[in-house]
Amino acid sequence: MTTSPLASSAIDLSAYSPPSGYYDELIDTFGEKRPTWQKAWPELENLTLDGIAHRDHLLQRLIQENGITYNVYSGSEDSSRLWTMDTLPMVFENSEWSMIADAMRQRVRLLNALAHDFYGPKKLLSEGHYPVSLVLGNPGFLRPCHQYKPKNGNWIHLYAADLARAPDGSWWVLSDRLEAPSGIGYSLENRALSSRVLPELLRKTHVRRLQPFISKFHESYAQLAPHGKPDPTIVVLTPGPANETYFEHSYLARNLGYPLVEGADLTVRDKKLYMKTIEGLQKIDVIIRRLDGSWCDPLELRSESLLGVPGLVNVMREGNVAIANSLGTGVLESPALPAFLPNLSQHILGEELKMPSVATWWCGQSRERAYVFENISRLVIKRAYRQHGRDSFFGPHLNSAEIDSLKNQIVENPELWCAQEIVSRATTPVFQNGQITPRHFLVRVFMIPHGDDWIIMPGGLGRIAPQTDLVNVSMQNGGLSKDIWLTQERDKGPESQRDEPRVQRVNATTLRPQLPSRLADNLCWLGRYAERTEHLARIMRVLVGAVIEPEGNDPLNGLGKLLQAMISAEDFPRLKIDRPTEWDFSATIEVLSSLIWDPKMPGSLVDNIEQIQRTATTVRERLSDDAMQIIRKLSIPQTPGKDSALDEKSFGFLEVTIDRLSAFSGVVLENMTRGHGWVFLEIGRRLERAINITTMLRTSLSQQSGDLAALLDHLLACLDCTLTYRRQFLNTIELE
Repeated sequence: MTTSPLASSAIDLSAYSPPSGYYDELIDTFGEKRPTWQKAWPELENLTLDGIAHRDHLLQRLIQENGITYNVYSGSEDSSRLWTMDTLPMVFENSEWSMIADAMRQRVRLLNALAHDFYGPKKLLSEGHYPVSLVLGNPGFLRPCHQYKPKNGNWIHLYAADLARAPDGSWWVLSDRLEAPSGIGYSLENRALSSRVLPELLRKTHVRRLQPFISKFHESYAQLAPHGKPDPTIVVLTPGPANETYFEHSYLARNLGYPLVEGADLTVRDKKLYMKTIEGLQKIDVIIRRLDGSWCDPLELRSESLLGVPGLVNVMREGNVAIANSLGTGVLESPALPAFLPNLSQHILGEELKMPSVATWWCGQSRERAYVFENISRLVIKRAYRQHGRDSFFGPHLNSAEIDSLKNQIVENPELWCAQEIVSRATTPVFQNGQITPRHFLVRVFMIPHGDDWIIMPGGLGRIAPQTDLVNVSMQNGGLSKDIWLTQERDKGPESQRDEPRVQRVNATTLRPQLPSRLADNLCWLGRYAERTEHLARIMRVLVGAVIEPEGNDPLNGLGKLLQAMISAEDFPRLKIDRPTEWDFSATIEVLSSLIWDPKMPGSLVDNIEQIQRTATTVRERLSDDAMQIIRKLSIPQTPGKDSALDEKSFGFLEVTIDRLSAFSGVVLENMTRGHGWVFLEIGRRLERAINITTMLRTSLSQQSGDLAALLDHLLACLDCTLTYRRQFLNTIELE
């Protein structure tokens, strides 16, 4: 027995060569491994490259099985792409993370103070500490929120920041995420994947757990409830399945136990917000907002919005609902804001910034604009207001004509532009193509309020450039993610003990099922589509089998009436068939192939499977992981030719579809809680089954011509009743 070179190959870092001038997380300038990796690296070396490759294969399989997706916008269409994660983690010392936390704590206090002033007295604007146009001209500034005062004074409830490491090892803040910061759900999923892929390494490295932070995360939202209401009703507001991070919205809702709602699920009555459930209206106390603020209320904000709730702003102003993050925080995401933060920190807090922002110049100032024009070829030019779909302009990538055009745009509206230094982002080891190579990265950190303080998540979301020679990091453009590990000593100190989750008492008598009407409708349709698809697959299996092995000399023996039972009369011309009696062998095969493979034919097997998967996506937080995994495995093979009903691929496709839908029915029957969601799913299944059976019997038995016994035999097979019938009546096939 021989082994491949890879199977016995140890990890060799001689080929690991970070680009010069950049900080590398793994090795220092002398080629020695940094202290942060000292604990983890011996365990990785024991795995060998083959061991890491095996775990990387397991990781990709888990991502696919768990259906972890990130929607990528491509032109006018949205496409769902599997989440990408590197097998190797990013490792940091707990002491370094504490310094980051201290700097972020100062920063979020400063940003909260800015929001309070911008929507309140506006002293910073009147005294000239911050340009008026960057507030009042900013699309993220929501005028209806003027004079609003959030509970506890926190405009920001979940704070995220993108950090990059400088060549000397210090950190920069590249951007603040305040509107509807994403990534915390993906961070949790990354940790869950790491625990499956690298369990020994995770344990031996003594990585800090994320669960204590999530317990505080849940607790902090409960404390936002108006009037100190115990056991508040909390919902996650999502734009819908087309949003790029919809998987995360569903993941958070399911793991925190909150209903996932869209704007259509909510309504305003008497200055209060309600969720439309099957039991009637249920009052909402707290919204975890994953929808940009300007789209939240078509009555007072963007009138064309179909995603928000009319009257929501007024409910918030009246103090009858808490929204986190508060509406209006998007004004703080201006890329021009970092240019003024050092002076604002001195003026408001009396402190220097503990972590600098990337150097920024606002073009609305003449001296700064002149500097930008002189150095435009080595800067990145951005819009002063964050807007989706507005790309940045990297000076080194522009030719002279493009630079002149950009300068003209800046001269026309200088207050709309700013420039930032191109940051030299550090590198970190990544396992790709069987080797460990350096890639540039960003780190996204998360903070939440806890009492009078702010606490940082002991981990975060690492984002990696898609290629070795690329500095820009973007998940939309194919970047990877990484799990972030914080190492700590084996013996827990006081700080670690404070991380233990607190037990929260809940009054069980106040808890009621929360099933929005939209979800009930979708669950009902999921049941119908599942039953419809299984019914069709069973019929097609019988028909294809009868064509392949006909009884007697007539290849259409008993098939015409079954096809007639499945196709309405108005569909005959579309299938180029005038009457069922005119079906010949070739026409039958063509019809069968269309009923299996044609995605443009409503009601075909492929079309029904797509409907199942689409509907399941809208209710994924109500389904177990096992149920969703079965639905994801309803894969559609590459469509064969038009006369493909007779090939082995079609028969195998039908068998697999029946097996997986039967498994789905079993999981729903045995493991799904008998709540309202299960009831509506079963209503859909039973209703569809009754319709299918009665329709099939009525249409197939309406004509008495042909071999009735053969037809009845086919009907029993289609309805999976052959065994039951024969145990009762043996081999006698009679209509009665």
